[in-house]
Formats: sequence, C-alpha cells, structure tokens
Amino acid sequence: MIFQLRQYDIHPGKMLAWIEVFETHIRPLHQRLGMVIHGTWQALDTNTFIWIRGFETEAAIDVLEAAYFDSPERKALGDLPQQLIEKMTITRLTDYAPPSTIS
Repeated sequence: MIFQLRQYDIHPGKMLAWIEVFETHIRPLHQRLGMVIHGTWQALDTNTFIWIRGFETEAAIDVLEAAYFDSPERKALGDLPQQLIEKMTITRLTDYAPPSTIS
C-alpha cells in the first residue's frame, strides 16, 4: 500500500474557505472515484491542513489522479483550490516490516 501524507499551508484567513471546498467538492469526488482518504487534520498552531490518501499500487495513483483531474467536478473548480493553498508538500509513505528481535 502506498500512502500520501499531504500537508497544505493555507493562505492566512482562508482555512474555513479551504475546508468548505475540501468537504463540499474534493472529498466527495475522491469517494466517487474510489480514492481512500484515511484522515484529515487541521494544525492547531499553524495554517496547515493535513490529510492522508492511500492507494493499492503506484500505478493506481497515476490512474486515479488522471481520473480526478479529468472529471467535470474538478474542472468546474478551476484554480480555486490553488488560490487557497500557499504551499503543498506531499510525502510518499509505505508500510515497513520492523526488524526481527534477536534474543
């Protein structure tokens, strides 16, 4: 499984607008396309919105992201999400097997 830890620095004063766009448009579109969102958080001390998406394979990321950006719902948003996001950081993660303990 491949995860994306997505951290968005939202422009000052725009967090409520971002959350509205995310909950009204972005999350429902992800659900419709079968993209799993594992959690969403708002930082308490910064203007940062954090969320995690999960995919079965690397190839699935390309396929699902293409479907997302080609969808009429996403196209209708235009550049509104980008107007609210100051900086975007995406970190790719995967599960790991912990080392064996030798007794």
